[in-house]
Amino acid sequence: MWAEINEMTASTDAAPLYDISKKPTEDFECRVVIWDTVELEMMDAEGTTDGFVRCFFNSDHSLDTDTHFRNSDGKCSWNYRLLFPITYGDKNKRYEITTQAYDLDLFKSNDLIGQVVLDLEPMIEDSMLAKRPMSLTKEYYDGYLAKDKGMKGLTFESEDSRQFWVELKGKKDGKSIVMGKLKMSLDVFPKREAELNQVGKGQSEPNVNPFLPKPTGRIEFSFNPIKMLMQLVGPALRRKLYCYCCIVLCCALCVMMAPMIFSNIISNALTPG
Repeated sequence: MWAEINEMTASTDAAPLYDISKKPTEDFECRVVIWDTVELEMMDAEGTTDGFVRCFFNSDHSLDTDTHFRNSDGKCSWNYRLLFPITYGDKNKRYEITTQAYDLDLFKSNDLIGQVVLDLEPMIEDSMLAKRPMSLTKEYYDGYLAKDKGMKGLTFESEDSRQFWVELKGKKDGKSIVMGKLKMSLDVFPKREAELNQVGKGQSEPNVNPFLPKPTGRIEFSFNPIKMLMQLVGPALRRKLYCYCCIVLCCALCVMMAPMIFSNIISNALTPG
């Protein structure tokens, strides 16, 4: 709070006037691209994860990617764009985006694998002041966000300075550990710029800035039963199936050879030495 004291005889024209009205809000669009993961924790007993990603500024309004079913190597792929409308100007509101990776379960609640939270208020404020889109690039991160705003934990791709990796922290055995790494891209557009340069949700058209290719590593239908088995059944369950098959095969061989073995034993016992 501050106060100013003026002379009673001074005219109103002599005293400076300050505009203390509330600053008007401005509308933006936050564009989040979820690319893929590495080293993602396998949540199912058979050694697989049906992975999808959920993002939100407010938990009442969240957006999800599609689901990468039956992933068994921790490398889920989405190449999926999420679009968030944002109204900036409320100082009592936090402009943090929460990104969570889940394992989809059909018969119980989804398993939270891990999450990361990024504060985007500096980006939104810079976009408002500059009246242009802001991209979370390596140069912007190193020169300003990490140095002056304390943002940390981002590792950028050498081939594309707009793509970065974040660590997904989660709980395992009561301890907070890294449950995988997620590659993302993030842009903030003023509403007018967003309307002039529209992009599609997910992978729909217009699929530009950046172009999102089809995800890799998804299930592909095949008439080859071995290939379908490898895609649908997780490695842990496959190992068990292989062991069971070996046990059944050994038991079958024993049953088939038992009469011959017993006959040889009996004939040797009855043959005079």
